[in-house]
Amino acid sequence: MPQVRLDTNSATEVLGTAGYLSSSIPQVHTVAAQSRDIQLVEADRSPRELTTLTAVTRQINRPETGTVFLLAEGKVTVIRQRDAERQYTMDQELKGI
Repeated sequence: MPQVRLDTNSATEVLGTAGYLSSSIPQVHTVAAQSRDIQLVEADRSPRELTTLTAVTRQINRPETGTVFLLAEGKVTVIRQRDAERQYTMDQELKGI
């Protein structure tokens, strides 16, 4: 199991209560995408790295479902937050949508 490197200089983004993303550089909203490496870390009990994604150039979030899309050269990684998805589905059902 990979060891989690907790870098105090890295940018982190919480993924609900299940984990977080740790980026080699902060996400910047500019036209020219700068490549960065991102660790996906599960925060249950003690942090553990699930994977490291390299050369990520863009991140798109869908806050209502908690879904994060990470774009890298020739690939897309989708990170789902099941609890947020369930809550979104229940909210939609209550609204009658």
